[in-house]
Amino acid sequence: MNRKRIALVMVVLLLPALAFSQSSTRGNQRVIPTYEISITANVRDAQVFINGQLQSRSVPATLTLAGGTYTIRIEAPGYDTWEERVVVNGPQTLRVTLRQPFATVILSIPREFLNDDIRNPLSQIDFYIDDRLERGARVQVRSGTHRVTIVSGGLKFESDVYFEAGMVYTLELILRLNLLQSVGAGR
Repeated sequence: MNRKRIALVMVVLLLPALAFSQSSTRGNQRVIPTYEISITANVRDAQVFINGQLQSRSVPATLTLAGGTYTIRIEAPGYDTWEERVVVNGPQTLRVTLRQPFATVILSIPREFLNDDIRNPLSQIDFYIDDRLERGARVQVRSGTHRVTIVSGGLKFESDVYFEAGMVYTLELILRLNLLQSVGAGR
């Protein structure tokens, strides 16, 4: 009776070990499972790096990786780099949004406020961002808060403005005329 119990216990203990060895080894070699990782991004010419090594020159890309932890980096010209540590333990899809490091700022003066007698009326307006004179009406700035100054003749507008990367901002000057009625005038 004891021999039957011992044999039964040995069989019960050996079955998982046999099953594990069959699923994780092939011959004398251990089989490491691999998984497909699909990567998409909002920029087609983005490059994919795995642990610092270039894996693909464009997206979408599908890579086959062994289970484990990887540093995945996506780069594209004119965009901030995206990088993340990813644990691969099954098929995955990574959807990456690359962001431009700059915002676009456009200075717009409504036509009705421009002096047609001057050949290039915009040349009469000084447009500064962070105390730096800009030479055009369209400027790229890094994300963040910037001091915007617009000067023309005796008029000056100045304000701190936050610009988010990847966005386009139009600064439009609007002049407003308020007619004040004088109380008691003309009595």
